[in-house]
Amino acid sequence: MGTRAKKAGADLCRLRGRKRLTVAGIMSGTSCNGTSVAVIRVTRSRGGLKAVFLSLTESPYSPRLRSLLLEAASLEAASLGALNVALGKLFARRVKSHLKRHNVGRIDLVGSHGHTVFHSPRGRGKEEKPRSVALPTPAFSYQIAEPAEIAFELGCPVVADFRPSDVGAERGRRSFLSGIPSCSGLEGDRECA
Repeated sequence: MGTRAKKAGADLCRLRGRKRLTVAGIMSGTSCNGTSVAVIRVTRSRGGLKAVFLSLTESPYSPRLRSLLLEAASLEAASLGALNVALGKLFARRVKSHLKRHNVGRIDLVGSHGHTVFHSPRGRGKEEKPRSVALPTPAFSYQIAEPAEIAFELGCPVVADFRPSDVGAERGRRSFLSGIPSCSGLEGDRECA
């Protein structure tokens, strides 16, 4: 594990026990119109968790980026990887811009949905693959917008990959989202993994 990843994990665990967190969320819809950034303040008390909405900004994509995102599922691996990193950097810039515009100040955590390239929550039967190898397509979801880039640029932990967890939950597995309160430091009795 790299130094940046270790620092982000340690920062996430340091949030444990905090009574108040300022959290930014960012996502890109499958329509490829642009990004939405929202900021909330979450407070923990004996009565539970309370979230207060602070601000929202929606920003469009350029026509060129929108076109790339619409074709992302058909890109070769190197091009998709480059788009993943570039989109992560763009997400970070958009969060920074939002924070400045709304005079939010420091944030403690970012939740990034990313941009969905492919979503098949129930999988498919056998499909023809290159070289005529027929394989079943499992249930899966794939998002881009590299969370490590967002964390590095913003200097705070990033929680991401929500959709694959939803797919797991649809197969009867526990969703990752149910673990966020404990690792964000908002749930008192659990340890941060």
